[in-house]
Amino acid sequence: MTTDELDRYRYRLRFGKQGLGCFFSHHDTLQTLERWLRRSLAGLWFSQGFNPHPRISVPAALGVGIRSRAEVAEFELVRFFKPARALALLAEKALEGMPPYSLDLIAPSTVGQPVVSCYRVELEEEYPLERLAERLARSSIPIRRESDKGVRELEGRPFLKHCEVLGKEMRLEVYHREGKTIKPSEILSWLEVVP
Repeated sequence: MTTDELDRYRYRLRFGKQGLGCFFSHHDTLQTLERWLRRSLAGLWFSQGFNPHPRISVPAALGVGIRSRAEVAEFELVRFFKPARALALLAEKALEGMPPYSLDLIAPSTVGQPVVSCYRVELEEEYPLERLAERLARSSIPIRRESDKGVRELEGRPFLKHCEVLGKEMRLEVYHREGKTIKPSEILSWLEVVP
């Protein structure tokens, strides 16, 4: 442990994005977390240098409009709080749409990275199981991403862990590999699904 880490306490917060909270962009989520943490817990740790900023990270960005019950944020404080007490303080000041679920004290050098993301998609009509089986039997999942930098082709097969349909609900599990993943909308487009 370095001298710089002695006076810092790192926490991992699990929270949800429900209701209006699901319409926050990644940037909005970070700003909201900063305000929430400042209001609830004294002693937010700031980086050093010319432009100090709070040490808050959200390892995986969630798309706008997607509800979640499993978001994760990590932050550092210069003051120690028992996790249960800190969670109670966060719950008192929580925004509607961003409920806190749990808080853990973690090692200062720990950096969380997601391994798998799970999604449930409500469908307007039942998706034919034969078509799903035929699509999933294919060896390739071509993903086409368009941005202001142009069009990029991506192979989605290494990222899709699981896909199943239960009535009018589709469940997807996607891997995160080296900071990359595929979006649920890209899988739905490939499957020709209308959510």
